[in-house]
Amino acid sequence: MNKAQKRAWLILAISIATLLASAAVIIFVHINHIDVIGLSKPTLTGRILGVVMTVPLILIVVTAWRLPQKDFDERDKLIDHKTVIWGYMGAFIFLVGAGWFIIIANHLGTIKSMLIIYLIYLAYFVSASVSSIAALIQYSLGGKNGE
Repeated sequence: MNKAQKRAWLILAISIATLLASAAVIIFVHINHIDVIGLSKPTLTGRILGVVMTVPLILIVVTAWRLPQKDFDERDKLIDHKTVIWGYMGAFIFLVGAGWFIIIANHLGTIKSMLIIYLIYLAYFVSASVSSIAALIQYSLGGKNGE
């Protein structure tokens, strides 16, 4: 397993954990009617949530720092290029689906602007998950040990 595969596994684990934790927080906030966004100014809960949301992003930066892309060959570059495309498509499909869900669920047809930032945050992790899955599939379709 080369460094690109290790990085893909780590980013996949971080992304899936972040998406599951985000789903749990969204469900908890919705069930308990907690005001995370605040109408006039950010609430303490919203600020704490913002600080906690940076942890997975820092983990991905540390992963990229600890596993640099120095041993890339032509095949790794081609796989990386394809995975970026799949990641963008996954994020786009997620944002379209989230937009339709918001239109259907919201009777007034408007959303709070802070929710858009949360959707972009989640779209990044959807993109990272799809990219990692695409990379791992492409490596598994190759020869032994990613050759």
